[in-house]
Amino acid sequence: MIAGAGELAGRVSVAFIFSRIIGLNAIFYAPPAAWLLADIPLAVIFIIQSRKMKQKLKKQPTEYVQAVKSD
Repeated sequence: MIAGAGELAGRVSVAFIFSRIIGLNAIFYAPPAAWLLADIPLAVIFIIQSRKMKQKLKKQPTEYVQAVKSD
């Protein structure tokens, strides 16, 4: 949800703001810029979740390994 909103905001902002500066080429730069803006919150969420997972593994490593082996 957050990534979709970031992508939409990126497309609109690049298309409107940079089209006045660069011209028509700004419309072609809008999708890659939108993808990058959409990736920023995803990267932050990934980093936070991976740190939480590392902390859980330090506390209970045997329970996690047993759960993985049973799957």
